[in-house]
Amino acid sequence: MFDNIVSSTRALSDSLGLAPSSFLIFVRDGQNILRFSLGPETVFLVTGQHNVRAVFGRDLVHDITNQEQMTRYALPTLYKMNPAEVRRWETDRSGVTKTPIWGPRACHLVSASGTITSLSMPSTSLLDRYPTDAWITVSVQKLCRYQVTETLVNTLFGPRLTELSPDFVDRLWAFDGQVFQLVMGLPKWLNPKPAKAHDAYIDPIERWLEDVSAGFEWKGQEDWEPRFGGRAVCEIYHWMKENNWRNQVIAATLGALVFAIPTTVWMLMEILKDPSLLQAVREEVATATATDSSTGEPVLDIQKLVELPLLQSIWTEMLRLRINFNSVRDVKKPVRLENGNTTVGKGALLQVPMMVAHYDDSIWGAADHPASEFWAERHIRYAEEQDEM
Repeated sequence: MFDNIVSSTRALSDSLGLAPSSFLIFVRDGQNILRFSLGPETVFLVTGQHNVRAVFGRDLVHDITNQEQMTRYALPTLYKMNPAEVRRWETDRSGVTKTPIWGPRACHLVSASGTITSLSMPSTSLLDRYPTDAWITVSVQKLCRYQVTETLVNTLFGPRLTELSPDFVDRLWAFDGQVFQLVMGLPKWLNPKPAKAHDAYIDPIERWLEDVSAGFEWKGQEDWEPRFGGRAVCEIYHWMKENNWRNQVIAATLGALVFAIPTTVWMLMEILKDPSLLQAVREEVATATATDSSTGEPVLDIQKLVELPLLQSIWTEMLRLRINFNSVRDVKKPVRLENGNTTVGKGALLQVPMMVAHYDDSIWGAADHPASEFWAERHIRYAEEQDEM
């Protein structure tokens, strides 16, 4: 099955490949390609700047793909699709052209501007939980992990979801730690925890959909409304419903929108624990405010807000530090890695561990700012100033 695989690649002892601890030792020893077994599959863990660039570069875009990973693992598990629904996704061509047409793939491309706008709406429920006439000690971690997360969930879906399921935030965080193992596709009898966490997370969303959709008529104009939350949620739900997707698939699709919340929470924690960074962010956000001509109240320029360089850099830095999964690709034709010294044959699987690539000091390290540490300005690029003649 695997032709022309160089025998010098070293093997890991962990036959399941679920974050084997020996892998990092091999990386430190200069081993950039290591193999292990994932059930019946032979998988190659790939690190090193040149190898990672080759796996994700345009030169091998037709030789190394992830389409099979989506249809074989992600769609049946993460999106709860049955075989007929997976085939529907495979045969659909919407969303893959330069100008996407509306369809199963394009529904994920809806503008989230309405959801972003709703984040700028005043929300006093979080602050109302604390007294204004006395000092109290607050855990930043607990504040962000629970109360801020609940506020973000309510912004995205409206408050009814957490009213129906008060423990939804706990379910979200429990599932957040199981996402990668879920889409690896291991059978439930071998690794039941990810599927159980996913079911516990999706079930409340499905119940919420049944509750808020009953008798609801959406006119497609509101950026945010209290039953469905953000406009993006309404648009995705109504399109999928009109096109006869099952409620469980719709719930799973909407559930995937929440994946940005953990990154947002980590971002807030880093900002809040550094007073100088907090002040810098406040000053930058102030440049994206304007005065409403009709009310005289300050309002946010949403487009300008999402383009602020420091905020963008902090967001990117949190993705670099906190994204912990192996990006998986199928090898469709024999490919050469390690600067041409290693050939991996057709039929193999490649996994690129994000934590290894993102913590590589040769790529991300800077003076006084090693790759293992958070640095808010790591991704800001300053234009060189030229003296005017």
